[in-house]
Amino acid sequence: ILQAAQDESINLSPVSKPLKWISIQEHLDRLYPDFTQRLLAECPNLSETEQHICWLSKIGIPPSGIARILKLSRQAITNARSRIVKKKQKEGNPVIVFSHFIEILTYISLFSDVSLIL
Repeated sequence: ILQAAQDESINLSPVSKPLKWISIQEHLDRLYPDFTQRLLAECPNLSETEQHICWLSKIGIPPSGIARILKLSRQAITNARSRIVKKKQKEGNPVIVFSHFIEILTYISLFSDVSLIL
């Protein structure tokens, strides 16, 4: 994945490599137990691409690398990150920063409310 963030010839888009995304999710959930479940509990309306952006962000890939992996523009990734934050804020939560939101998902209990941490 990190190689894909730097090498434009590698494509992990959801359409061409669905099994790669399942593998990424499984690996991420082993490193950060129940991360995907927590993410979806906090933001149940995420699109598949938004989930992928969250996963890649969690493992430390910068937005420019995510853009290369997903074959999207850097601006499209920035816009998607903003949409993710807006979806969370619609639930009445305080203003949050995307990277902070992704980071705290590691520490919250599955049954906790992220807004209490923010």
